[in-house]
Amino acid sequence: MIILRKGAATIGGQPGNEYKIELLPTGKAYCELRGTIDHMSITGTKVLNDGAWHSISCSRTGIGSMTLTVDNATLTKSLPHSIGSISNSLAFYVGGSLNPVQDFFKGQIDEVSYSSG
Repeated sequence: MIILRKGAATIGGQPGNEYKIELLPTGKAYCELRGTIDHMSITGTKVLNDGAWHSISCSRTGIGSMTLTVDNATLTKSLPHSIGSISNSLAFYVGGSLNPVQDFFKGQIDEVSYSSG
């Protein structure tokens, strides 16, 4: 279920650029960065579908690195090369995606922030 998404994995049948945070069916947070060259993702270890409030943050920390922080526990991932640009002109979605029937988040979201630099 999409928590937030900026971009799309494919656009007109071609690979797209995206940034997304999801809650997987396992209850774990998942973050994916898909750039013009490559993509990378991290899956959290903590189960979040327990009715409590949680904090999730996903950040690109370098040209080929990222972090996922869930309730102050941080996981990192690095590639030996750049994933390229993840910039795109598509809409920023909270709790859904390009297809409103698919991936709708069935929970409460208290605060969302997004920055690009």
